[in-house]
Amino acid sequence: MQFMRINKKFLLKLPLHIILLPFYIIKGIRNVLQYIFKSLKFSIRRKITLNYLSLYFITGMVTFIFMVGGYMNYELNLKSNKVYIYVDNIFDKYEADIYNYQEINNRINAIAEVENCGIEVTFLTEQENVISSERYNNFNYPDSILDRIGTLVSNKMYSSKMIIYYINPTTDIMDTATLKIIHPITLYYTKLTTLSIMLLTCIMFGFFFIWFFGGVNNKRILKPIYAMTKTAEKISITNMNERLDVSQAKYELRDLAITLNDMLNRLNVDYEKQKRFVSDVSHELRTPISIVNGYANMLKRWGKEDEAILDESIEAIIDEARNMQVLVENLLTLVRADNQSLKFNKEEFYMNELIEEVTIESQMINAKKQEIICDQCEQCEKIKVFLDIQMMKQILRIFVDNAVKYTPPAGRIYIKCFIEDNSCIIHIKDSGIGISKEDLPYIFDRFYRSDESRTRDTGGHGLGLSIAKAIILGHGGRIKVKSKKNEGTEFTIILPM
Repeated sequence: MQFMRINKKFLLKLPLHIILLPFYIIKGIRNVLQYIFKSLKFSIRRKITLNYLSLYFITGMVTFIFMVGGYMNYELNLKSNKVYIYVDNIFDKYEADIYNYQEINNRINAIAEVENCGIEVTFLTEQENVISSERYNNFNYPDSILDRIGTLVSNKMYSSKMIIYYINPTTDIMDTATLKIIHPITLYYTKLTTLSIMLLTCIMFGFFFIWFFGGVNNKRILKPIYAMTKTAEKISITNMNERLDVSQAKYELRDLAITLNDMLNRLNVDYEKQKRFVSDVSHELRTPISIVNGYANMLKRWGKEDEAILDESIEAIIDEARNMQVLVENLLTLVRADNQSLKFNKEEFYMNELIEEVTIESQMINAKKQEIICDQCEQCEKIKVFLDIQMMKQILRIFVDNAVKYTPPAGRIYIKCFIEDNSCIIHIKDSGIGISKEDLPYIFDRFYRSDESRTRDTGGHGLGLSIAKAIILGHGGRIKVKSKKNEGTEFTIILPM
């Protein structure tokens, strides 16, 4: 019983599978071709050509099947309609009471002989209800779709069923009769063979046409890629100025070439920055290492005997070691920022209080005695933020220290904070030497200092603003700067609350 249930389910789904058979065949061919393409190493030009050929072949075969099948179906239906007309004419005579059943039977046999087919007429409302030709009795008429397909494939016989409407001369009532026709398809083999040869010839001609001209056309289309490949082979660390030619490329290839050139420009800029960065690090480390090395050699030769020289050397070595330690820590902070691994320990605090604290500390250690004013911080409302307080203190100290370094002793430094558009705004303004327009775009670059200040007298390594920018961006903030030569500089820090 279980086997019968499974078999029944299979038979129910079989018509659907037969309808989808062409799609299964196409899918199988595609999978086979994909496997062949993966196993064989073709150039991209040949792969594109083979894809075209595969698509053309599949389309051609489907077209061939539908055209041959459609032509055969058209011819067979045409013949069935012809037989239907003949039989319908017989029933017209029957309606006029000219033919009886015997005459109908004779006429149907005659039509079957002439048209080389089997005919059966079933009267649905009369007692003597079946008339069939001798040829029809040699076959079992297939009733289901599956049986009809099986008869077509195995017996090469085409079957069709039609309804004839007629007026019964005895009862004068509209009656119906079923007309079943079955005829061989071998009569159409000559036409089908001719049509198949013509179609296959056209398909093969198109196949070779696409093979030849498709390969030539693909080579022309892909020519810019070959040129890009040769140019890319020339690009190296020592030759970063080479660029792809976009004059010959079109459409997507042109967009690709422009994008790659933009990428190479960015890489070139980053590489130059990296070279300058390494050079600046070497420059910054060379001096303290030379000092440590000089004092160490002096101690080794004769400085151990002189306590004053010994104390001076130890103090200098400690200072330079501390200087190098600060430099290394700053570099590590920037590396973590580049790797997006800079960790922020956020907590709630009042930005006003932090600014006041930094202002007081800076005023206490300010040797140049400038006036550092926390403008309106005491009068404004409390500004509660959720940020990393230590990082915020670090960037405030960086900006205040810079202002102190480049502002003359009689100058003033203003610090102000307020809320605007749900953001915490911090202004730090000084009346110092200012920054020229030429230097302004580069002040956040690592180790960058303007010519007037790029001396060891001001201290530092030129990393402060780079670190401040990294911290501000890490918090999702922004930074703006305005400056005029000999008129001072104003930094605006915009932080989320």
